[in-house]
Amino acid sequence: MGGLFTGDKITLYLPIKPTKELLEFHLFLWNLVNVNNTKLNKYYSPTNWIPHITLAVEDINKENVGTVVSYLSKKKIKTSNKTRIGLCCSQRYWKRD
Repeated sequence: MGGLFTGDKITLYLPIKPTKELLEFHLFLWNLVNVNNTKLNKYYSPTNWIPHITLAVEDINKENVGTVVSYLSKKKIKTSNKTRIGLCCSQRYWKRD
């Protein structure tokens, strides 16, 4: 499954299913850089962050996103035998416990 972040900068991405260790590491980093209560981007907060692999951001826009998604939906992406990747448009594919 793949996804799109919409807005001023459209981003095509592959979500990853996070492990407990990844979520704990992200929380550690968030707290480390947020020591002075700086105004970090809310999208990266532990409650909002979507672990992903960015496929396209600078070279994708509202005029070509349909063509890009159509092209990629026909491609097979080689992954490990435990990983399946398809393509659709959604914001979250996993549920946090």
